[in-house]
Amino acid sequence: MPTTTHAIIIGTKKYPYSIAPKRGNKLAQVVCESANIKQDFELEDIPALLVDLPAMIQEERSYRAKHDTVLRFRVGMAEREKIANKARKHGQTISEYLREKALA
Repeated sequence: MPTTTHAIIIGTKKYPYSIAPKRGNKLAQVVCESANIKQDFELEDIPALLVDLPAMIQEERSYRAKHDTVLRFRVGMAEREKIANKARKHGQTISEYLREKALA
């Protein structure tokens, strides 16, 4: 089954998303940059995700409006993986984890 691309309309603006089924699996990759989503979901969970997608897009827009400055630094691949694993253990993104640690 090929990738399907659709859009959610909020107000007068369209927010595209795509669903790409995985071969021989009960998963599909959902990508919606406006909601900061790029991951696999079980096919049975996708309808509920689509119901929640407008709220997720609005939350991401609000988050980006508050966090509009990018701070960058370089790490090695092993360091990045170590940071990512720690962030996952705390249920956070890398940005959330590093921001919390830096501002503590």
